[in-house]
Amino acid sequence: MKNRIVKQLLGISVATVLFAQMPMLSFAGQYDIGNGDITITATADDVHTVTYYESAGGEQKTATGDTDPVVTGSTTEKKVIIYATDGDAYVTLQDANIDMSNNNWTIPVRVWGENVQNDVHIELNGSNILKGGLERAGLQDELAGELIITDVDNNGSLTATGGDYAAAIGGCFGQAGTDITISGGEVTATGGHEAAAIGGGFGGAGTNITISGGTITACGGEVGSGIGSGAEGTASGITISGAATVNVAGGAGNDYYGVGIAIGTAGGHDDSTGQPIPGTDVAPDISGLYNTGRINIYPAGTTIAQMSTTQPTTTYIGTIDPNAVIPPNPSGQNDKVTVNDNNNNGGDPNNNVTSDTAPVDEAHAFVASTDAKLQEHINKILALINSGKIAEANALIANGILLDTGRWHTFNKDTCALIDKASQLGIKVTLHYEYDHTKYSTTIPAKTTINPVSLCDAKGFVGFMNFYKYYGGFVRSN
Repeated sequence: MKNRIVKQLLGISVATVLFAQMPMLSFAGQYDIGNGDITITATADDVHTVTYYESAGGEQKTATGDTDPVVTGSTTEKKVIIYATDGDAYVTLQDANIDMSNNNWTIPVRVWGENVQNDVHIELNGSNILKGGLERAGLQDELAGELIITDVDNNGSLTATGGDYAAAIGGCFGQAGTDITISGGEVTATGGHEAAAIGGGFGGAGTNITISGGTITACGGEVGSGIGSGAEGTASGITISGAATVNVAGGAGNDYYGVGIAIGTAGGHDDSTGQPIPGTDVAPDISGLYNTGRINIYPAGTTIAQMSTTQPTTTYIGTIDPNAVIPPNPSGQNDKVTVNDNNNNGGDPNNNVTSDTAPVDEAHAFVASTDAKLQEHINKILALINSGKIAEANALIANGILLDTGRWHTFNKDTCALIDKASQLGIKVTLHYEYDHTKYSTTIPAKTTINPVSLCDAKGFVGFMNFYKYYGGFVRSN
């Protein structure tokens, strides 16, 4: 069982403190899908209520307070539904085999939620297989928040197949696949007819898809993209970073639609000529791809079975050395400062922090204004949520926070803790900064699994180039 990342509390009442002194009754249950349908509902404190069947043909039961429900077993007719409306869901698939390929319009695993701040985390253990029915995805994403697939112990795999007109991971017929992150595992995805492997079903877009680790093999269905949209859909916001290895191919064309693009849109149709046309390539953001990661683009129509004997047409290899230490600035340049309340102008070069003396008043003003901006944004969102103004809160969360730090290059632990609070609330935090006369942008994503505080050195500081190392980023032109 994986250790969950515990979110920091954004506020503690007296009653909460008293309750915290009492023993908490929690557990991580295992549920066999072969016995019957399983419904997992995340609560506000990110534990779960699970309805399940203890034995085939038995009575339905309910478990409350489950911290990490585990779904296992095999079926060709039972399904899993994961709701993340009031909190984040954390579910493990462990050797689960759910095959709905002969059970039309049935979803093996459906994730659903209406609030952008609530995500579903799916951890992979062992070998897992999900096959969708007609027009249904293998792992169907209907979240307003993010679907996050992880493999913390590097021992899990997922083979997902979409039914006709549905993605393997993402949207069903007519539905987009958006806000999907895969950070690990061996993931193999095959899209259904006219659908993406990872992204949109027929008529659905594929947007905000991030692959930051693991080995991912994705083949679009006929005319569908590998990563992106289904037929008649659009694609944007695709990022591949870290040590990820991605093998990807679009689907072959047919008489109406052209070939699907490996990363981009499905094949299209020119109404003026009546001819099929290829999909549109969407260049992924690979600025955060390590030199141990790569993207192999295969010819359209290549199947997963054929990839082992087919040469990729294009290979992209990352340029970031994850073990590199960013060299300090040349002496005499006063543009990197370590800040704390004790005016301790130091830094650990192994943490990419160098410093020069700067006026303490400037340093304190920078820290105070940054912390105030973060806390003000957090408080405003919490106030909207507490008053029931969910739509307004979601809009603020979606906008994110931009911190233009100018010549400052370092945060202390207190500021990092505020960034993590914002991130765990669902807010992405973007830093604009300058290092060695080069302008950079780095985004700490919403619900990050890398706590910024954990990147601080022994003195409690972190340099922004260390953020770049772990979160990726790009060089800005302005």
